[in-house]
Amino acid sequence: ANAWDHMLPPALFDKLSKTLSSESSFWTSHNYSDGSSGRPPSPYFSYVVHLTKKPTTVLMSIIDIMQKNSATTFPEVMNCSAAGWWCHCRPHSSGHQFHFDSDDEGRGGVRNPVASCVLNLTEGIGGETLVTTQTVAATSLMHDGWLCEGRRNRLLAFKGNLLHGVVPGVVLLLPLRVTINDELPSW
Repeated sequence: ANAWDHMLPPALFDKLSKTLSSESSFWTSHNYSDGSSGRPPSPYFSYVVHLTKKPTTVLMSIIDIMQKNSATTFPEVMNCSAAGWWCHCRPHSSGHQFHFDSDDEGRGGVRNPVASCVLNLTEGIGGETLVTTQTVAATSLMHDGWLCEGRRNRLLAFKGNLLHGVVPGVVLLLPLRVTINDELPSW
């Protein structure tokens, strides 16, 4: 696994952040629910785009940059002909279930991507991404993992056959005790 900060140039990052902000029409046009309005959270949906030699759209420019950077760790991604992408806009404490990335949700057999990438658009929302050494084909449980803090414009890339997920964001509650006498509280 590897991570890079300041992945996208500022203009591209700002365009992507605006397009996928929580106030963006992207979410309403997809009838998306984050689960906080009484409606259940939307199911996961994703898109597949065919990779071209020359990026012609903002999305293809972003994927091209991510592909070239992840190729420094996983050179074989330069031979890929397609990229899948998806995004979520969920509350801080929701996390993302642990899963294996696969083509068509594993229908017809599990076909993992060469590499999986996580590009954070925000900071301080949600938890860290945990990538484990567990694979679908493993005969024993994982023994190692990497925890990557979500930072704005940080790209995380890892082998596409590894179990991973987002640890729910933690809300820190500090204990408060009030005394009615002149003694100082003992913590």
